[in-house]
Amino acid sequence: MRLSRIDLRREAGRLPWIVLLVFVLLAVGISAGGYLYYKREAAIIKEHAQDDLAATAQMKVWFVTIAVGALIVGAGTGVLFVSKLQLTSFSRKQREDALERQALVGHFDYLTRYANDIIFLANPEGRIVEANERALETYGYTREELLQLHISDLRSPETRASVDADRKQAELQDGLRYETVHQRKDGTTFPIEASSRVIEVQGQHYYQGILRDITEREQGEQALRESERRFRELLENVNSAAVMLDASGRVTFCNDYLARLSGWSRGETTGQDWFAMFVPEDIRDTVRQVFQYAVQSGFCPVHYESTILTRQGEKRLIAWNNTVLKDPQGVVIGTASIGEDVTERRRAEQELRNSEERYRILFDANPFPMWVVDPSSYAFLAVNDSAVRHYGYSRGEFLGMTVKDITLPEEVPAVVADLDQRPVDREPRVRLRRHKKKDGTIIDVELYIHPVVYSGIQARLVAANDVTERRRLEDQFRQAQKMEAVGRLAGGVAHDFNNLLTAIKGYTELTLFDLPAPDPHREDLDQVRRATDRAASLTRQLLAFSRRQLLKPEALSLNTVVREMDKMLRRLIGEDIELATVLEPELGQVQADPGQIEQVLMNLAVNARDAMPQGGKLTIETANIELDEAFARTHPSVYPGRHVVLGVSDTGAGMSEEVQAHLFEPFFTTKEKDKGTGLGLSTVYGIVKQSGGSIWVESRIGAGTTFKIYLPRLEAVPPYEPVRTRAEPPRGSETILLVEDDPAVRQLTRRMLEKIGYTVREAPTSRRALDLVCSSSEAIHLLLTDVVMPGLSGRELAERLMASRPDMKVLYMSGYTDDAIVRHGVRENGIPLLQKPFTLETLATRIRQVLDS
Repeated sequence: MRLSRIDLRREAGRLPWIVLLVFVLLAVGISAGGYLYYKREAAIIKEHAQDDLAATAQMKVWFVTIAVGALIVGAGTGVLFVSKLQLTSFSRKQREDALERQALVGHFDYLTRYANDIIFLANPEGRIVEANERALETYGYTREELLQLHISDLRSPETRASVDADRKQAELQDGLRYETVHQRKDGTTFPIEASSRVIEVQGQHYYQGILRDITEREQGEQALRESERRFRELLENVNSAAVMLDASGRVTFCNDYLARLSGWSRGETTGQDWFAMFVPEDIRDTVRQVFQYAVQSGFCPVHYESTILTRQGEKRLIAWNNTVLKDPQGVVIGTASIGEDVTERRRAEQELRNSEERYRILFDANPFPMWVVDPSSYAFLAVNDSAVRHYGYSRGEFLGMTVKDITLPEEVPAVVADLDQRPVDREPRVRLRRHKKKDGTIIDVELYIHPVVYSGIQARLVAANDVTERRRLEDQFRQAQKMEAVGRLAGGVAHDFNNLLTAIKGYTELTLFDLPAPDPHREDLDQVRRATDRAASLTRQLLAFSRRQLLKPEALSLNTVVREMDKMLRRLIGEDIELATVLEPELGQVQADPGQIEQVLMNLAVNARDAMPQGGKLTIETANIELDEAFARTHPSVYPGRHVVLGVSDTGAGMSEEVQAHLFEPFFTTKEKDKGTGLGLSTVYGIVKQSGGSIWVESRIGAGTTFKIYLPRLEAVPPYEPVRTRAEPPRGSETILLVEDDPAVRQLTRRMLEKIGYTVREAPTSRRALDLVCSSSEAIHLLLTDVVMPGLSGRELAERLMASRPDMKVLYMSGYTDDAIVRHGVRENGIPLLQKPFTLETLATRIRQVLDS
């Protein structure tokens, strides 16, 4: 049951004072405990309260309540009732709700205080009463400084006038969003985006502002506007066609370049169907389908080339760069394209491809080996088929090699210098070099080096002309010219030498003829005659080399000559050298002097013997051979046709190329001093050449030597009848007219003729001989005249004298060589000739033959 305050007072008056004391103490204890409990709770509330003021107010409430309770107890009222009512009003649930509310308030304070946006509260007068940390950082004020400011103080001077209007507008519209400019403490300004509204706090209205610094956004927008401006200027001024199409394919923009290129003005073009106006009909549907696919899918080919039609109907090829245009929602609204007119470029590229194709054909099909060389690495970048065939390397092998790999080591620096040198003009450089094939063969080449551009780099085009054979022929030709010059010299020397030998030998024989048999001087004179014979033999060798000796050719078989010399050759070469003969059974005949062929074999055998001092094998072969045009082209002085070949091979030491180059020169020898005259092989050379043949040598160091002599083969030639001499010189009594320009020879010949019974009339020149005959009627039975003389030659003299003396016989004599006699018209069949030097017996026999013929 519930007691009223009056009932309690009545009952209390009836209690003893001791009881009253107990109750007082109890009330004091409860009040003290309650005070301590509520003080702790107030501390907790203070910890979670928004500010110290709220906590302090709460504590005061509890303190007043406790104090009032204590006063009531002291006055004798119902203390227990009062205390119970107060404890019941502050239950556990109420405490938890208060704590939750305080936690939410603290979390909200944390969010606003550390938010990225600026947040502040202003009272109705516009003075700032609260602001977060972002505001302090942005404006540069301390909290105390900021709370002293009016919101208009945050504005830039030019925007402050609109502060009140913005506040009123925020009140009327329940919130306002706008952009303006604020100012920092240091005076700098910055753009902001503001969101403001009026809020109520504990029954009072406040102006709340949430602001965002949009400096970066403004800069981005400004940059975007600037970019758009520049982009438009670029489109307007770029040296390319620019066009934008909407989703239906109509032109929304085109620049002046496209207008100039197409011939349509920008006004005529804008709004028109691009495909119907600009795209040729044959590709119109295809291009439109590509565009429609781009609009539908949002994807278009970035690069492609397409033809457009100009107003005049001309087709121009454009290389387009494309992109799709989208609205903010990502919907495709059209395309933008920038194109370059590549009509001329593609035409030039096509011409270049055609030119490159022609170049490739010329390069690959060229008969000369050709390479493209990188001058920085000297590597082969390209190689033609001729180089592959000629050098023996595959194309792949060549492309892994450099110029150095086919060049002889001693010539590499020169070749590298040729490739490094920058040409001052487009003229090719020509160089003579030596290359090495895959099989090791060394060839001489003429290199033509020309600058070219290959795959974008400055390269060198190198063409090689193999001149190995040509150089060999040139060397042979020069050798032949040299031999010809030496031969002419030898022939001239032999003429004068023969005259001297004629005098020496003739006077020796005359003296011997007059001396009695027991005379002691005969032996001395015999030695003089033998020396003269050796000198005459030397002269004959010179004449043989120069191909100017008088031969006595006849049809003969080389087999016969080889067989007849077999025994002599075996004795000549010695027992330690094996002699083998391989003779063609049906060997054809040749026209040659047998004695000269014997001399050829003997000289070659002697050389082979000297090349094999430790013994070896000498092989002599004969064969019929047919020489073709190819062989003749590589062997000067050889004519195609049927030949007989005489081969002489040894297994000796061989010869170097340098020795072979001088092998047939007179007086050239590799033998020791006093071991050879150097005329053996030169004599062989001369005999073979004068016989209408040719001689070739093949030799290598350590591999022996082979001489091959090619002589023209004869079908049938009447045998040559040699003149047989008698034991005693024949005599005569006829009158002989002797014409000789050399006094010694003339005097000697006169004494010889008179010795054997002839009457001699002499003249030193042809002119004196004519005068002598014209001034005398004496019979002249024989004219003995030199062939080559000053003024009229012997042949001309004979022709003039025979006009008035038709019965006169003529015998020519000469110390000159065969070609000189031929030039003077004497070397003909049937014309008698006496070769100097001659003996008394030879002179007497030959004169008698002519007189008796």
